[in-house]
Amino acid sequence: MAHRIFPLGWIPWLLGCWVEELSARFSRRGTWRDRAAMEVARRKALFGAGAAALGSLPGRKADARQDWMRVSTPEPVRFPRRRLVEAFAVLLMRAGYESVDELDFVPMDEFQKEFWLQRRSEQEAYLNQYAPLRMEVGQLGDPLYFDYICYSQWQTIDRQIRKGRAVFQEKEGVEGEVKTVLRDARWRDNASLPLALHQKVGDKILRGIQEGFRDATFDGPAVLEGDAARPEDVMVGVKKILKVFVDNGFCLQSRVEDVVLSTAGDENQFKVRTEGAANAWAIQALQSHNAKVMNHYDALTIDAYMRQCGKKADYTVSPGSGTLHEAWRFV
Repeated sequence: MAHRIFPLGWIPWLLGCWVEELSARFSRRGTWRDRAAMEVARRKALFGAGAAALGSLPGRKADARQDWMRVSTPEPVRFPRRRLVEAFAVLLMRAGYESVDELDFVPMDEFQKEFWLQRRSEQEAYLNQYAPLRMEVGQLGDPLYFDYICYSQWQTIDRQIRKGRAVFQEKEGVEGEVKTVLRDARWRDNASLPLALHQKVGDKILRGIQEGFRDATFDGPAVLEGDAARPEDVMVGVKKILKVFVDNGFCLQSRVEDVVLSTAGDENQFKVRTEGAANAWAIQALQSHNAKVMNHYDALTIDAYMRQCGKKADYTVSPGSGTLHEAWRFV
């Protein structure tokens, strides 16, 4: 029996994509206010074709319509941010993707498709928020694009992690070979996945800044072991991590404040204040969706470093449109 290039159920969805692109081109001819109005009308017009096709895709549930129509509501970041060093931006994005792959709760071919759909469904509304500023689509160094694409990635992760599958079939390779995947028993319970994901992402970023990533090297903290991991030495490493984030354009500045170190082995405390983070909008958008996973990249990296140093740590994050506050405790 001959195989179709794509299922017939996708035809309405592909038609919807064509209409979406056509309407987006015409929308660029008006003012940004006109485009905002057209965005609402466009989504309503696409609703029938796009949502129906999404509902027919494998693994899609009845709430596909809400996913297709949902638009994030945080206010745009209204001040200039630095351009990211591309290798560092890739490191952050790859850490998320590879961690999803290793935890085996969704087929990666399906995850990539869902990621594309998520990005596509909200991109025009995001652009309207920032008009007349232009986003450099595909350029991870552009903070406007990075903010949006990292949100799209983690919003997709959050949606998939809530309905994680323990056993599934996954297509891989150019030929689309199908294999059966069984999730590791350590993460068989979906409730364990958010913490596991956060730790894996942090570990991968820390490894990248300590050992280098692709052709890039970063001045990361030294590995502390045993008696070398004194609280004051740990704090030196924390500051070096934050410096890596600043030096690579992730934020305008990030500094440690209110440090209280114990000399008797008791609890240590400190705070981190970060200004102009490249994911400032993404964090608020994920929070507005009550996401179970959050891309607090610097905090995840510090947490990984604490574990590397044999320390037990916990932290809270209070995001804002321009400033991110973290409160840390470790022993």
